[in-house]
Amino acid sequence: MNQSDSGNALRLHLGYKLLDLLDADFYASFVWNEQQQSFTERVSINMDNNNLKGYEEYYQFNDPITFKLQALGKASSVNEVISQSDLVKTEFYNDFLSKDGLHYGVNMYALDNDLNIGDLRIWRHAGRSNFTQNDLEILQTLRPYITQGLKHIGRNQVETSAAQTIQSINPERLRESYALTAREAEIATKVLMGKGDKTISYELDIGFTTVRTHLKNIFSKLSVQNRTALAHKLMSKAG
Repeated sequence: MNQSDSGNALRLHLGYKLLDLLDADFYASFVWNEQQQSFTERVSINMDNNNLKGYEEYYQFNDPITFKLQALGKASSVNEVISQSDLVKTEFYNDFLSKDGLHYGVNMYALDNDLNIGDLRIWRHAGRSNFTQNDLEILQTLRPYITQGLKHIGRNQVETSAAQTIQSINPERLRESYALTAREAEIATKVLMGKGDKTISYELDIGFTTVRTHLKNIFSKLSVQNRTALAHKLMSKAG
């Protein structure tokens, strides 16, 4: 079993345990991929796969609760960031949550510094009672242990995903996508690998100022201002 499979299996195992512990009905868990700027590595229990695909393709980018819950930095009820009466009026609820019957929710995030290494989204259907403060206290007590369990696996999942994305990008693909010259595409690829101008100059046996000139042209063609923005754009397209 590889690192990604191990992380997914652990989060799925946690899901079944938490559903029993909190007497809940639905569970989903994602890992935030910084390069792709999206939630990936989904595992779920009692949720429709096609509905979750809709979340991955659209609703995660139109999600009124998840990032607000993460910002709280603790196990939290959905109603801490939006009232239930307001939630049920949203597109997110009516076109995504309610399709599977999700109504009352709690979220918890395992963070390695600021890196989301796995979130836990637990829901009850509308015929049930809402989660209590005691439920949240149970989750919060478990949070450091869950985070520690996911920490090593979670970081490796993100790093592996990033490495795979980088490997999928090659100079020829960049030339076709952005009308770069062969040299510009080669330099853009090396920037994506995290290499500095001096290293690129040495590896390509060209002058330092030549590298800078090529970079200026690359930034212009891709409509970005710096290396960070360049890497983000390339990784987003690859994802």
